[in-house]
Amino acid sequence: MAGLGSAVTIALGVSQIAYLGAMLTLGVRLAQLARRTRQLPEVLLAAHFLLCCTLGYALQGSGHALAIEADAPRALVATLLGIGHGASLLGVASVLVFNYWVFRRGTRLGQGLLAAGIAWLVAGYLGCAASGSFWHGRPEGFWFWLLY
Repeated sequence: MAGLGSAVTIALGVSQIAYLGAMLTLGVRLAQLARRTRQLPEVLLAAHFLLCCTLGYALQGSGHALAIEADAPRALVATLLGIGHGASLLGVASVLVFNYWVFRRGTRLGQGLLAAGIAWLVAGYLGCAASGSFWHGRPEGFWFWLLY
């Protein structure tokens, strides 16, 4: 955030808190609804909002912000990014399963799209881990963008 004015930095911080608050609220409300209805779509959407949009987002943001610091402990950066991307992967996979379950259940097209989407996510995650992307924390390279 170096070089940004204090007003801009405060506005960015407030917007991030508002975003995380909204995503957490949606996730918790959907989890409560899922508990009452015992329906899979509500569970899947709750998982998406809680894992991807809240936990994964916060951990990835923290990891990328920490990675900017020259003396940042790389093991901490890698841990934050590895767990954050893992949580996001599970959240995005949940919304892929939601889309399949609600809109394409039982169709070959739906099964193919679901399998391709999950394979894409897993390949991106494994590629990021193997290439050192989590360690250096820079949002760059083929594997980062594949996962993103």
